This record gives sequence, C-alpha cells and structure tokens, in this order.
Amino acid sequence: MRKLFSKKYFISSILVGAWFVLGATVYGQADTLQVFAIDEDGEPETIIIDDDIAIDTARRTRNHSPRLATISSAIVPGLGQVYNQKYWKVPLIWGGGLALYTYYNYNNNYYHRFKLANEQYSDGGQDAITDPEIRDLEQSTITQYKDYYRRHRDRAIIFMGLLYVANIIDAMVDAHMLDYDISQDLSLHWHPTITPPVPNTYAAGSYGVYIQLRF
Repeated sequence: MRKLFSKKYFISSILVGAWFVLGATVYGQADTLQVFAIDEDGEPETIIIDDDIAIDTARRTRNHSPRLATISSAIVPGLGQVYNQKYWKVPLIWGGGLALYTYYNYNNNYYHRFKLANEQYSDGGQDAITDPEIRDLEQSTITQYKDYYRRHRDRAIIFMGLLYVANIIDAMVDAHMLDYDISQDLSLHWHPTITPPVPNTYAAGSYGVYIQLRF
C-alpha cells in the first residue's frame, strides 16, 4: 500500500510540475498568473496565484514630454537638460554662456569708449577727447579700433544666440530620444508567394519567397 501511494505521489508530482511549466508558458501574458494542477481526485484544476500579479511583456513606455523639455530650456537655458536628467550638460551651457558674455562685455566697453572718442574728435578735435588713453590717437586709428571692437561684440552676440538655440534643440532631441525604441526586438516573417503572369505578354508566372523584416 505504501509503495502504491509513493508511486501515485511521484506521478502526481511530475504531472503538477509539467502542468505548472505549461500553464506558465501559455498564460505568461495574461492579466493574472494561472497554472494547472492535479487535485486529490486526479482531475485537473486551475489555480490563480494572485489577482494583483500581472505579467506585462510589453515595452516600457515613459511619460516624458519633449514639449516641456523644449519650453523649459527656452525659459531657462539648461533647465530642459535637468528635466532630461542630462545634468553634465548644464555646466557646459552655463560655462559657455558666461565665457561668451565676458567676451561680449569686454568688446562692448571698448567699442563705446572709442565711439565716444570718435564723436568728441569730430566735434572739437583731438583736445576734446576726455579719455586719456585715446587722446593721442588719430581719428582714423580711433575709427579702426571702434569698428574692430564692434565686430567682435556683434560676433559674441551671434555666438550667444547660437548657444541659446542649440540648448533648446539639444533638450528637445534628448527628450525624443528617451522614448525612442532602441531594443533589439527583431522579427522576421516569410511565406511562399506566387507572381501571376503579366496580361498580354508571354511571361509566365513565377514562384518565390516573401520576406518581411521588422526592426
């Protein structure tokens, strides 16, 4: 009697394991985890492990807004990069902006100094210039310096504008790339196909294989 019980228990254990693997494979994508087992009477039954357990095999989606990242960087440069969690870009943006502003401020100050000296020279001659560092220069030289610093000041303004636009574009692109599917989920489908003959020609039909690759 004991041997018969042990043999029956051994067979039941094998069947329970087999049904468990089969049930987990078939129902792996269901909302609840269901497996099959054998009850005491030898009849199959369905067991629900937990109603709150869901097997989700779909790709994970992110609620990341490229629009919010773009607007944030437009209002405060670098804020969109913070939203995208690209913190290392913030010192580059602010460091580059500070360097360009320093370059702009330096050239702008000298431009206004030579501009004022040029106006004073035109109104009252060389003696009317109030800046002691420029008073001894000729008007042509003053004009050249004025134009030189004006060009470099304008160049700094252009680069600051480009940095500002690049900051916005970078935040927008990063936000889009965060939701871009870069998984290696490749699928290949193929099936035989028949190409019918072309009407009013002597060409016969042909056989082939239709292949579809998804990536």
